[in-house]
Amino acid sequence: MPTLAIYDVMKIQDFVFNSNKTKENLGASIIVQKVIEEGLKNSLPKNAYHDWKAAPYDLKIQNGSQTEAEVVYTGGGNAMVIYNDDNIAEKCTKTLSQDILKKTGGMLQISFSVEKLDENSNFQQVRSNLFQKLKQNKANKRYSFPLMGIGLTRLGDTDGLPAVDKVNNEYLSRSALLKLQAYNESDKYFEEKLRKNYNFEKEFDKLGQETGENYIAVVHIDGNNMGSTLENVLNRNEITQHQQAIPVIREFSKTLDDIFIETFKIVFEKFQDRLVTDPDFCKKYLNKDGNLIIRPIVLNGDDITFVTHGKLGITLTEHFLVELNKRSPMKLEVAGESIPVSACAGSAIVKSHFPFYRAYNLAEELCKSAKQKAKTLAQKDGKEDIGNWLDYHIVYTGVTTSLNTLRRQYYQVPGMNEAKPIEVNGNGKKAEMLYDQYNLLWRPWCVAGNVDEQYKWEQLKSIFDEFVNKNKDENNPWKRSRLKKLRNTMIKSDNDIRTLLAHYNSRGIGLPSFNGVKAVFPDNNQTPYFDALELIDFFEQL
Repeated sequence: MPTLAIYDVMKIQDFVFNSNKTKENLGASIIVQKVIEEGLKNSLPKNAYHDWKAAPYDLKIQNGSQTEAEVVYTGGGNAMVIYNDDNIAEKCTKTLSQDILKKTGGMLQISFSVEKLDENSNFQQVRSNLFQKLKQNKANKRYSFPLMGIGLTRLGDTDGLPAVDKVNNEYLSRSALLKLQAYNESDKYFEEKLRKNYNFEKEFDKLGQETGENYIAVVHIDGNNMGSTLENVLNRNEITQHQQAIPVIREFSKTLDDIFIETFKIVFEKFQDRLVTDPDFCKKYLNKDGNLIIRPIVLNGDDITFVTHGKLGITLTEHFLVELNKRSPMKLEVAGESIPVSACAGSAIVKSHFPFYRAYNLAEELCKSAKQKAKTLAQKDGKEDIGNWLDYHIVYTGVTTSLNTLRRQYYQVPGMNEAKPIEVNGNGKKAEMLYDQYNLLWRPWCVAGNVDEQYKWEQLKSIFDEFVNKNKDENNPWKRSRLKKLRNTMIKSDNDIRTLLAHYNSRGIGLPSFNGVKAVFPDNNQTPYFDALELIDFFEQL
């Protein structure tokens, strides 16, 4: 009887970002993106079928077939495999675990679950059981760690693990050595995915920064509700047998991967075209070594992470979400169905020497913040498609707390009533923003999607345009000095803000219109203007 198995690589973020060396971060990301696919090639029987993308509708494993195992899909540190029987599944899983152990120096581990699959099985129920068992296995798993240092052990200079070798006067652990080996192949790996005319910059210190502008942007993008979307497709079309369900899963995974990679390619090419056509832009954003100042870290299905110049993180993310929206809905060859594809993103803007692991965690928190607001408002309006949302945060000093704590400290106006969180009551459920609302924050913003005008990114850009871009017009009263003064005053108190604005109004200087009004706090004790003021030094339009 066939057996269905699902695999999930754990502690990926810790593995990729636990080093303070860029080369090791990049090498680790390549290992993660290859470890499952290559591990399965090494562990599955010789007569197994691996190339699931080549013939998504042709299921090789059938009753009486000679194929002992078949990959259903791989991606993002996950995989699903169908085996001919339990014994083959057990043997291959052991070999896969050993392969991952060797390739990561014991820093990555795998969790899995298996379920029987007969002709009468309801595939959706089997799949649901698989994920439930996987969740339990991950929760109950005891994590092992490499042997820590003993009396005669030297610690690695980059990750604090026991050193096994010395390279270029640095003591390195087994994990660090494996990452460096993979790093040497990183450019080749990304070249296969992207069309580029320049070399990638390999050092975060050389992403185009200048004195006084030494900021980089760490961007994390993640697809919205992709798992539940696939489940809904199978349910709507009443697909219950694995012979029909697996081709749909394959087509969904392949199409999703193609859409996200192609979208990133387009944005990437737009940036390169601007370098060619605009000498001033090229001088500013092609570094002194002639290298691109965009550094992909992860390009894996609907999971994308990249690093770039501090002024380009938000605008490149904006363009990605706009381009992604143009490709929605995606076509699935099942009952001619088209389904929406969307994503949320977080852009953390930090100093060049800010610990990269913390910067990535912040970008991930920002992405979650965008998702939470998007889902809450979608539920409020009864919509299935939540849209493409963006949240960003600029770190001017060190940060050691969560995003919510950080914003409570800096974006709450002293003496002003707190902004109420967005709440939705319906269908017996209550949805609420995971991150609270604050006086000086209107974000996250919806870059593309069907939402109320007050949440649309174009509203913010309109304010930004009147504040900043129209400064070139001699008649525009919003000079840089006034903008800086307004920004600095808004963090003091409600009274200080209104006093300054009354002073500006007496001189005929009014706020830009927002959603048809010009009130500094148009609703819920919140202002959208501070979001625009913070972008003054960190938004370069393509």
